[in-house]
Amino acid sequence: YEMGFLELSPENTSTELFKELQAGAQVKITTRIVNQKARNYVEAFSSRGINATLITDQTAVQDFCLLKRTSRKLAGSARSTFVLWAALLGNVKTARLYHSSRAKASFRDYSCVKRL
Repeated sequence: YEMGFLELSPENTSTELFKELQAGAQVKITTRIVNQKARNYVEAFSSRGINATLITDQTAVQDFCLLKRTSRKLAGSARSTFVLWAALLGNVKTARLYHSSRAKASFRDYSCVKRL
């Protein structure tokens, strides 16, 4: 629990939010808080054969630009306007925003493909 956001566990993030990923897929995780909790997310993906990388040495603007450049899928807390705006302004196909409580998590996918 950081800054008022109840995060999904590393296991739920790997197996629920990103359940469609196959071994060999790549995931980038941006965070300001580098600790064992952050490394646990990498380990949860690695246990499925997914290549996860922590991105920790960037500014908030650099993180936003990385998120905005994402092309396949962004996932984050529905309370995060950072993720939402990156999805809206970028080229991502799907934004998966989740709500989490101590009892359960729910998420919704939003198609971000621009229509002309």
